[in-house]
Parts: sequence; structure tokens; C-alpha cells
Amino acid sequence: SKSSIRLDQYVIEVANNAGPIAMIRDENTRPKSTSNYLDKSNRQLRIFSASGNLISERSFPTSKGEEGRLVKLGWTANEMLVTVQESGLIKFSDINVDQAKQVQLFTKENNKVSETISIAVIHSHGVIAVTSDLRFIAVSNASSKADNVFHKGYKLDLNVFYLQSAPIRQLRPQPYVTALEVIDHSEANGLELIVALSNKELWKLSENNAHEVLSLEPLNSPAIALSLSPGGGFVACYTASGLLLVFKDDLTNQIMEFETRSKDPPKQLVWCGQDCVLMHWPGLGILMVGPGEHFTNLYYAASNPLVLAPEIDCCRIITQFSIELLQRVPESIEAICNIGSTDPAAMLFDAMEAFQDGDPKADDHIRAMTKSYEQTHSVPGIEIGEEPKYDSDDPSNEIKVSDSNESKSAEKDEEAGVMLRDAVTACINAAAAQFDSNEQKALLRAASYGKSFLSDFDSEDFVAAADRKVGMPLTSYQYDLIGSNVILEMLVRRKMYKLALQVCKHLKISCDAVVLSWACEKISKPESAEMSDESLKSIILKKFIEENVGSYAEVARTATSIKRQKLAKIFLELEPNSRRQVELLCELGEYESATKKAISSGNFDLIAFALLSAEEYEDNESNVEKKDKTQTSNLFQIAFNYPEALNVLKAYYYNIEDCGETAKIQKLLSFKDLLIEKGAIATEKAYEESNIGEHMAKLDSALSIYSKSKELNFYYNSTKEQIELMKEKSKLEEEFALDKEKKFFAGCSLYETVSKGIVISANKNMTPKDRENLTNAVLKLAKKYKMSDKCICHLRVKSLASIKHWEQLKEMSNERKSPIGYEPFARAAIDGGLLGPEVDIYTDRMPYPEEKYDLYLESKSWLKAAETALRLKDAARFEEVRRLAQSSQSVLNDIDNLVSRGGFK
Repeated sequence: SKSSIRLDQYVIEVANNAGPIAMIRDENTRPKSTSNYLDKSNRQLRIFSASGNLISERSFPTSKGEEGRLVKLGWTANEMLVTVQESGLIKFSDINVDQAKQVQLFTKENNKVSETISIAVIHSHGVIAVTSDLRFIAVSNASSKADNVFHKGYKLDLNVFYLQSAPIRQLRPQPYVTALEVIDHSEANGLELIVALSNKELWKLSENNAHEVLSLEPLNSPAIALSLSPGGGFVACYTASGLLLVFKDDLTNQIMEFETRSKDPPKQLVWCGQDCVLMHWPGLGILMVGPGEHFTNLYYAASNPLVLAPEIDCCRIITQFSIELLQRVPESIEAICNIGSTDPAAMLFDAMEAFQDGDPKADDHIRAMTKSYEQTHSVPGIEIGEEPKYDSDDPSNEIKVSDSNESKSAEKDEEAGVMLRDAVTACINAAAAQFDSNEQKALLRAASYGKSFLSDFDSEDFVAAADRKVGMPLTSYQYDLIGSNVILEMLVRRKMYKLALQVCKHLKISCDAVVLSWACEKISKPESAEMSDESLKSIILKKFIEENVGSYAEVARTATSIKRQKLAKIFLELEPNSRRQVELLCELGEYESATKKAISSGNFDLIAFALLSAEEYEDNESNVEKKDKTQTSNLFQIAFNYPEALNVLKAYYYNIEDCGETAKIQKLLSFKDLLIEKGAIATEKAYEESNIGEHMAKLDSALSIYSKSKELNFYYNSTKEQIELMKEKSKLEEEFALDKEKKFFAGCSLYETVSKGIVISANKNMTPKDRENLTNAVLKLAKKYKMSDKCICHLRVKSLASIKHWEQLKEMSNERKSPIGYEPFARAAIDGGLLGPEVDIYTDRMPYPEEKYDLYLESKSWLKAAETALRLKDAARFEEVRRLAQSSQSVLNDIDNLVSRGGFK
């Protein structure tokens, strides 16, 4: 950082995990310098790396602007810089101060807001702002972003809601908020907030609940600072009387109380890992308080102002000239560096130093790691303090060792190997925890020396020292916590593509996102504006081939955003994924090209996506007003140009038509007068109507559609006849005083209408004349629509048999010679349960003996069946009849008499 910048004259916020430093001049301080540098930067919002390199800067309005003073500056979990201003304006931007989104919490009238923000807290996923009338507004979901595509930046879908605060607003006299701290923002528990009030009360708020914390003893003075330990668990509270309290994060138990004896509040109250609390007073330094009220002072002169940046496992101390890291000594380093340590890791380190000095006793240090084991175990097979036993029968007089000797020896070797492996691992962990490169190298040499005695040790655990030029002083614990993907995102945001690529190769993970980010940045640079499309293509294509990156869609999208359409189309053609091609073409407004690409892919879902994107564009009124020659869409024209697209669009519209939306399919069919389908839809809708008037009106509409073309005469005549038939049916119901509510003929075809008329005439309590007239009326209707005599006769037989009116069926058979013969009469009678003579009256009138024989059998007319068999001179049939008639002796006798009168010989 610049030596002329005084940290105590700035509002400074530091992002977690070795993140960037945001700073803006504090308007409450008076500059002590009038240099040109300070004059120029009087109200600049700057972002520096942890090593002091300027990343970006932009101007920021002073408190005299219409948005008022800066209430809060801070970072979210993914390095999103948040500014909260008094007017309720909240801005989110990345480390390059490119604004991602802004939210105005209040409506303005005459450029003034009715409320203001008095205090705010920024947490890892958003902001909580407190209004002047004690309303708590939460803006969350600020850490969402596009997955695995670093160059896309942030894709914020902010959620704004109120926390429950009505009980606080009802307090009298009304207090004000002195401190805030978010204690939980998980999806499971929602957002929870600790609120300290000027009346000495502590409250817990959530979206649906607000209650005072009553499990603690009342505070002796208001809490003016709150701090949650990293990872949760504890809350530090500093009161106006100089008392430091530590509670469980649920505020149910007080862990510690420490009297600072300070009349002035600390400038900062933060945690150093999970172990201790740090308080900073300008000019006095840092007071560190640990468990058991143990404390120590870290002195920093007033000429060296500082800022505390708490981390999950440590605290960064950013001073005027350097960055220091305050951390509890890791166990691995403590085990190695303690004076007189006998830990295996310390022994291994001593062995390595002895080996480097050429000391022949280096091997003894390695062996010493197993002494503790040997001293607590006996010689295999012999108890301690016991003389060896000899077998007198054994001529060799050798010591007799038990069968377990070999297994115990193996266990010893295995134990010693575990100790050495643990020592190697401890040296690696200690190296990872060190920031001094010389110390790292020494510890890694010790691990390497110990590894040479282990044949199966995994060398992947070895780590490399961090490059100080990167400006990201991460501890190994922080690295393990956030993972390699987040590290890559942080590098990409800082535009350190080469280093990010090296990390990918070292960790053997995909570098696609890094290369894509580099390519998008490459074509977006101002100096690239003068480069030709072909030059940029060759540079990027070469890198993509080198790193085996296969997707170009994002590069094309970026080219589109900077108005280089030709370059965008070049990369779009290189994109192998059809879905990405179609999506981007739709974003460009090239809907016909998108449809062609989708059709060539053979993916019907993709075709539907392209067409519906075009439809959405046309339905958007704001887009319709802004259409120009380079970005137009005629959805229906596109669909009719490609049969596959037309079929997909029709299928979709028919589907939503089933859900009640008919306008779209009608518009599509009207676009090029698809009269058959339009008429079919109108007809289908007519049959969905229960009201006769509406039904006929829609059929008239279908008739009107079919009348537009001579080629549709068949559809026209069919629909016309259907309308006339409906009128005839209504006339029948009115003429014979049928119950209209039952709608006897509603929805019936001609065949069903005639059948129902015959059934009604037979069942209704009608006079014989009305019955005859109704029957004649429906038969006349059948004749009118050219129903054949045979069809009518079959229909009458089936209808009368269905209601078992056998007498009327018999009368019908005697009216005149049946056009369908008499077999249908006989079968209807048999199906209705009639047998014998009641069926024979029809069977006897049939001309062919073979057909008569089968019906006689079905009606159990055994004697007539036997006579027919004799007439046919068919012995097999005759024997079949005798077999079936065995149950009746009299019938058998009659059959036998037939034989005696001249039957079979």
C-alpha cells in the first residue's frame, strides 16, 4: 500500500480467506496531507490485494449526495463487495468494482425517502439493515453465482424480506440499536440475528420470531459491540462499561467475563480463530483475551495504525507497512519445535539435521522412534524377568519360542511403521502451516527423509510454498476448508490465469473454466478491439487445442456482449454442443437459425426450446417495440418453413389447448389457413358443449370453415348432415314429449338415435298410436340418411332383444320377408336366454340345413337337430346329437325311432 495512505483515515473492510481489502476515506476524519495523490483520491473506493497491490478503484459519492452517508461496507462469502447507504440503496459489485446488482429498499417521493438506514450488518450471504423506525430488512442470497463458470461472474437473484421486529417497536421508551450480529444463515434454520439495544437488552430475531434473551443475567450497561466466533459456537459482547462477555451462540450460557477497565470502546472486537478475542484501541495496540481470562497486550504505536481481519483459524493484522498473521501455534509445529520434544516428528526432524551434517548417528534417531515400543514390550516369546526355557529332548538345546513370536514381531514392525508415517505426516502439516519458505523447505526435507524409509507412502501430500506475489496469504486450514475450486475462482477474479492454469495442472483437475475465463477476458480487453476476428480466433483456438477445451459458446456470448457479432458467429460455429449453440442463437435473436440447428440435432426438446424462445420474444411487448431489422422473429413463418418445427409447435399448442388455452393453436392454423385442422378443432369443441345451442353454434362455425374450399366438400356435407340430425333429434324430443332434462338423444349418432327411439317406443307408457308413430319416425330418419334396410333390420332386432320384447320381435319377423334372414333373430333370442320352440320359430325359416343344425344344437332342440342330421345323411352329427341328449331318455327314444323309420342302416 502507499505509505502516504493513513489507515486510520479510511473505512476498511477485509474479505475472508486471504481476500481483498476494500477501503474508502472516512468522512469523519480530516486528511493530514494535501498531496496531489490524496486530493485526487479523496473519495475513491479502492480494492487492494492482501499484498498491497491495487486491483481496482472507482469514485464513490460523498454523504452530501442524494443517497446520503455510507452506513456499511463489507464482503460476502464469494468476495462480493456490498455498500449500504443511508437512503436504502444497497449495491453489490465484484472485486473489479463492476456493479452486479443494486437494490433500493425504499420508494422515493420528490427525490426523498420516507425512511433511512441507521445501522447495518453484512454477512456471508447478504445484508441486514435497520431502519430509523426499527424495521429489520434482510437482503439474502447474495452469494449465488453461475456454477463452475468463473468468467460469467455473479448471477444474483436477491431475496428481500422483513425480520419479525414488532415486539421491539412496541417497547417504551423506544430504544435504539447499538450492535448487530448474524448468528445463523443456514437453509435449515433460516436467518437469525442478535440485536443489542440501548436499554441493555439482547434480542434474537428471525423471519417469524422475535424474543428477548431472558436466560442471561441483565447487562450492567448496553452492549456496543458483538462478534461471532468463526464457524459459530460463541459470541463475544463488549459493553459500554468496559466489560467483555463471552456467551454460547444460543445465548443460554455465559462462558467468560473480563473487565478491561477501559472507558473508551475498542475500535474493533474480533475473534482470533476459535481460541481468543482481540480488541483494538488506536494508539494502545491490541488486547488479546483467551480462555480462563488469560490475556496479553500487543503494543502498536499510534504512528502505525492497523486493521484486524478475523479468519477461521487466525487473525490478519494489517498495519501501515505490513500484514502480520496472529495464530495459535499449530500442534504439528509445537510438537516439532518444543524444547526436548520426544514426539516422533521432532525425532524425524533431528534425524534429518544429523543426516545433513553427515552424522552417522542419523540412523539412530530413526530407530529411536521405536524405543518407546520396545521398552513396554517383552522379547518375543519370553516374559520379562523369566529365564529362557530349554527343552532337554531337543539336541540343539535352542531356546523354544512360542508360536505367537512371529505375529508379535510383525505387530512391532507395523507399530514402528505407523509412528514413522505419523512423523512424516506431521512434518508435512507443519510445512503447510509455515509461511517462511526456508522453514517450509526444512520441514519438507525432514518429511522426504522419513518417507525414504516407507515404501508405500503417498507423495501427493507434499505441498509447495505459496508465492508471496499472489497476495493471498492462505493458511493450510483455510485451503482445506474452501477447496481448490474456490481458490481457482479467486485467482480468476484477480485475472491470474497463468497461475490458475498451473494450479489445475498440479491438482490434475479440469482447466476448462479457467481457459474460458481467459478467452473471454482476452476478447474484452480494450487492446483487442483493434485486432481482427481471425487473429483473435487463431490465438484462442490455439490455446483451446493445447488445453483440450471443447466448448466455445461462452466466448461467443462474450463477443456478442461487446458487439462483435462476426466473431461471435465464428466461435458459435466451432461449438460442438447443439444445445449451447441453440441457446446462444436464441439469446442473439437468431431464432430461425436456432430452429435449424435444433432440427439438425434431431432433439425435439431443443426444437421446442428454440420455438418457445421465439414466442417469448414476440409476446414481450417491450421487445416488440424495439424490434429492428437485425433482430426480428416471426414464429409461425419459421414453423411453416420447417415441417419438423411445425409438428412440434402444433403438438405443444394442442397440449396446452387441453389445458384450456385455444387461442394459440387457432392463430397458428389461421396463419396459412389449415382449414381441415381448424374445422376439426371447432368440431371437437362443439362436442365438449353440453348446451345444445352452443353445440350447434360451434358446429356452424366448423361448417363455415369447411365451406371456404371445394376440396373440403366431404367435411362440409358431413358437418351439415350432423347439424340437420341434431335438429331432427330435438324435433323428436319435442314431438313425443320426451323429458328434455334427460336429453335422450344428446350426443347420439344416427345409429344410436334410431336404436334409442325403438327402445323408448317399446318401454314408454305410450298409446299404441304414439308408439307406432315414434317407431316410424326414427325409421324414417334412418331412411333419410340412407341407412340400408339390412342395417335398419339388424338395429331393430338388436334393440328389441336388448329390452327382451320377444313378442314385438316375433311380430317384426312376420311383417314381411326379412332382408337379413332369420339367423340374427334366432341368435338374439338365444343370447337373450330363450331355448327350444321360442327359437325354433326363427330357425325353421332358415334355408340351409347346415346353419339350422348348429342353431338347433345351441337352442337344445335335440329332436330337430337329429332330423336335420338325418336329412343331411351325416352320421357324425347324428351321433353328436345322441351324445348331447343323454340327459333325456324320452328324447333319445324319439331319436331312435327316427332311425327305425328309415334312418341310417
